[in-house]
Amino acid sequence: MTRSRTTDDVSELLAELQGDRTLTKFAEDLRVSKAYLSMVMSGNKPPSEKLLKRAGIRRTIKINYEVFPGAKKGD
Repeated sequence: MTRSRTTDDVSELLAELQGDRTLTKFAEDLRVSKAYLSMVMSGNKPPSEKLLKRAGIRRTIKINYEVFPGAKKGD
């Protein structure tokens, strides 16, 4: 089973997928600009859904429930 990754891990995932390709070649393969891919990989811009899909990365959402402070509790 693969571990969950956070938004901060996107650049790591992209670097793994990049392999030994240059940034220029990787951007061409993903059909995005080199400047945009560089900003995403450096954490300066969030990845678009289109980029994630082209890279084969799926965004998942985990929902947590918690009792908020001051909630009325039973006697």
